[in-house]
Amino acid sequence: MTVLCEVCHSYPATAFGYFQNRETGEARWKLVCCCVSYIEDYYIDFSAFTEDPVSWISHLMEKRWFNKVDFLNTLHRAGLETTPSTL
Repeated sequence: MTVLCEVCHSYPATAFGYFQNRETGEARWKLVCCCVSYIEDYYIDFSAFTEDPVSWISHLMEKRWFNKVDFLNTLHRAGLETTPSTL
């Protein structure tokens, strides 16, 4: 499944990008392409995530800023399924 970048809407998304508004504290995961290079706060390439989703989820859960519900919603928008063993 090819999904377009949720920022520029012009190119296929290739990564999960995490963006935090420093003024409001609001943060969001988005499906992104290279258009957000240097402006996202964190990113994970789709290929790296799909190779080892369990390790990535474990790594992210160590981050105090990680919002699991938002990330799972982003996975769903990307067409990636999760299983209980992934979480």
